Amino acid sequence: MVAVRHTPDQTEDELLALVDAGVEVVDVIVEHPIYGELRGMLHIASRADVAQFMGHLRATRAHLLSELTDGLHLHTLEARTPESLERAREALRARGYLLE
Repeated sequence: MVAVRHTPDQTEDELLALVDAGVEVVDVIVEHPIYGELRGMLHIASRADVAQFMGHLRATRAHLLSELTDGLHLHTLEARTPESLERAREALRARGYLLE
């Protein structure tokens, strides 16, 4: 699990960085002051998945869960190797998205 913060405009960059590192973005989680933990299932594992997600987001003009928390959110990540997870963390760190 990683904690990140970024703007809605940086969502595609974040997701591409993660899948390019070889991880699957299982979900997005935010902590809402009234409702508690809100979780959206993503299962994004490839550039094609990112393109489909972003296309659907643009077509529906929906809002991201992270917009409820000023960009702060968590992702559950899955990978076949620990090295992939570390590459993902480093990619987020390099972009200034990772909260440590």
